[in-house]
This record gives sequence, structure tokens and C-alpha cells, in this order.
Amino acid sequence: MKNNKGFVLVETLVVTVFVMTVFTLLFVNYTPALSEFERREYSDDIDSKYDLYWVKKMIQSETFLPESNWRTKVNTLYDSNTTTHTYVQVTKNWFPTTAKQNDFDNLINNIGIARQGGSPTGAPLLYFTKYSLSKTAYDKYHGINGHSDIRTGGFFKDYLLEGTPYGHGFDSGLVEYIEHLPDYTQMSMNYAEFRLIAKFERKIDPNLEGENDNIYYTYATIEVIRE
Repeated sequence: MKNNKGFVLVETLVVTVFVMTVFTLLFVNYTPALSEFERREYSDDIDSKYDLYWVKKMIQSETFLPESNWRTKVNTLYDSNTTTHTYVQVTKNWFPTTAKQNDFDNLINNIGIARQGGSPTGAPLLYFTKYSLSKTAYDKYHGINGHSDIRTGGFFKDYLLEGTPYGHGFDSGLVEYIEHLPDYTQMSMNYAEFRLIAKFERKIDPNLEGENDNIYYTYATIEVIRE
């Protein structure tokens, strides 16, 4: 009877190496995918998109935001005199009357947009920007040399990611969210020229109050069209 112990040992080693290689490849590829899934779980979820839609509707409505007020904000966004004009923070002061300001505040509170410093009276973490987020990418896509784009002023993603450290005082979650957003170099199918970006404060259990581990944050963006 032949002695097959050596063969069985080699066969076992080969199978072991093969299985280890497969598991290594799965782990190397699965871990980043899991991390990406966890990040996207809190980005542009259905609830946040839906809630931000109602802010968009208010801003697009001349009933709430007259043309003169709208044009002032747009002109600020396109101001080429300073590179910091990459965004305008949307606050109740956008709106011309106390009643409309109260309507805006009530909407922000009802849909859960986070506020600066976590204060109930802080400015909403709600930003109005150009549709495209990166001037460098926009110019490259459209074949514009020397950044001579007629759309003056800065671009939000470029501003957040320049220098060290990144962010210019923005919270790390928002910076990471915007960093992973597309540059939106192609024109919107709806010809939108602007977008809203918001940070939402959510509760795992709405019935619990004052529990830090009960709070999590989501982020969303939506295009704005004002004809």
C-alpha cells in the first residue's frame, strides 16, 4: 500500500493557501465597500431629500421670496471680488416679512435641519451654492483655459478642500459629504443653475430627549430652478 501522507499534506497546504487568498481578497474589497455603504447610508437618504424639497419649493416661490431678494443672493454668489463667495447660508433674513421668516423657521424646525452650535436659534446649516461644485472640473470639462469662465466667484467644493486643514470651520461630516459628491460638471437636465446643501439632525428614537447617542446626522443636496 502506497504512503500518501506527503501528497495529502501538500494538497492540504494548497487548499489552505487558496482559501486564505480568497478570504483576503474578499476582506480587502469588502471593507472599503462596507465603509462606503455606511457613509452613503447617511447621505441623500429619501427622508432628507424629501424634506429638502420643501425648502427648495419655498425658495423657488416668488410668494415667499420676491425676485429682488432672490437676485440679491444670486449676485452675492457670483461676486468675483472675493473667493469666499462660494456659498450663501440660507437664513430667515432671506425673507422680507416677519410672517414669512416665521414660516421658514417653522419649516426648518419641522424637517430637522441642524443649526449652528446646536442652538434652537442658531442659523440653519443650509447652504445655497452654484449647481457645479468645482470650478477646476467645470472648466476642464467645458474646455475652458485659464479659468476664464463667465460664471464668476468661487465654487463650494474647491473652497472646502483647499488649504490645510480642510473645511474653513465647517464640520468634518459636511466636508466629507461634499468631498464625495460629484463635481456636477455637466449641465443639469432641468437647466438648474443652483443647489441647496443641508445637514439634518435626526433621532434614532424620537421619544428620547437629551441623549447624545440617540442623535445622528444626515446630509442632502437638491438642485434649485428659478425661472
